[in-house]
Amino acid sequence: MDLIFLHNPEEFPEDRPLEDSAYFWWFRFMQLAQKKGLYGPTHPLWDEFGDTLTTGAPLDEDETDFWHWWNRNQLSFQSGQLGVWVIETDEEIATARKEGAVLIRLDRECTRDYLRFNFEETLKELNIGMNPGRWKHQHEVMNAKRPFAKRPEVRSLEKSFKVLEKRLQRPQPTLYDVGKELKINPDAVYKDSDIRSQKSAQTNRMNATVSRYERQGKKILAGVLEGKFPVM
Repeated sequence: MDLIFLHNPEEFPEDRPLEDSAYFWWFRFMQLAQKKGLYGPTHPLWDEFGDTLTTGAPLDEDETDFWHWWNRNQLSFQSGQLGVWVIETDEEIATARKEGAVLIRLDRECTRDYLRFNFEETLKELNIGMNPGRWKHQHEVMNAKRPFAKRPEVRSLEKSFKVLEKRLQRPQPTLYDVGKELKINPDAVYKDSDIRSQKSAQTNRMNATVSRYERQGKKILAGVLEGKFPVM
């Protein structure tokens, strides 16, 4: 299943939460950037992605700011044509030539099997071969205006966002307190009965985990401001 389809929230069953879509976290990171003054009307991406905090219109009962943002931007996430399609107008032909496409004439009187055989032979002659490292979903993502920078891991995106959001609060909570509240690493929570050295060891363990997610969140936030997601 391709990445675009996999994370398209419109394809989710009713009982599947938006948080399972990487596009939801793309939106949330952009929203965080706007809240912190890093993204706004003067930002180069504003005309494309728009306002993430206000919709400018009353919301229907089942709508959220995310859905307004998604409806505005979903075409940027969709892939373009996938390798083969029919062109008919002079303008389309000129554009195809300009983009370096191979133009092939197809005789409608021939059988499908004959055309398929000759098409395969033509591909061989043009040295257009199979690349085992490039699958259909990768091709679709590469053809999108705003493709994923890498395969998104939703749970990692969620933890990175929530940790960063907490750490950007003022006064800033400690790494340990953030990790304990968000249950980032439950095994690193010390007990009140633990001795000082045990508490110190558990605190360091929690701090290391939360710090990693915070660094990751900062990278993702910086990438979002360049139209890239997720940069990790």
